Amino acid sequence: MNIVVVAERCKPVWELECLRKLGVGCRATTCALEWKFADALILPADLKRTVLYGKTVALRILIEDCQVPVLGIDNGMHLLMDDTAGLGILPGKIKPLEQPHKGWNDVIPKNPGVFEGIGKFSAFFCHSHYCEPKDRRCVAAVTKYSTTTFPSALVEGNISAIQFRLDKSGEFGIRMLERFLKRAKR
Repeated sequence: MNIVVVAERCKPVWELECLRKLGVGCRATTCALEWKFADALILPADLKRTVLYGKTVALRILIEDCQVPVLGIDNGMHLLMDDTAGLGILPGKIKPLEQPHKGWNDVIPKNPGVFEGIGKFSAFFCHSHYCEPKDRRCVAAVTKYSTTTFPSALVEGNISAIQFRLDKSGEFGIRMLERFLKRAKR
């Protein structure tokens, strides 16, 4: 399996190290020509919109038309929404939280297929905005922070997206990455 992390080569260290430990071929690149050979794509937490300038059409074709599996993490999740200067694939809005959310919090699964056998779990968050999809059927998990209950995981076809940080969520982060890889192999 060939996984491409859409990022500058030096940025997504955790994702690359973890994928290699799992025995998966992977690389980080901003080159759209290399993306087309990927079996799956990861949009990491530190992905900036500037990396996508002039390349959004190529990435949208891979994700929408070619159905390449994609995992958006944190900011990578936001870039999938249609009200950002990102990819505009998932209809919905990015909304601000009342106050920044940094730390561990519960994730409550709403889609048992994605989180089968897991139940409620804790993950690490570091964000000040969240995604609010138009179609709530794609919400796979929610998290309550202060007075806001927000989608912490979305699944729509070949797209998986999470608001929490896999790299900071310990063993659970690795298990979630393994689950994405299993879905991508189908």
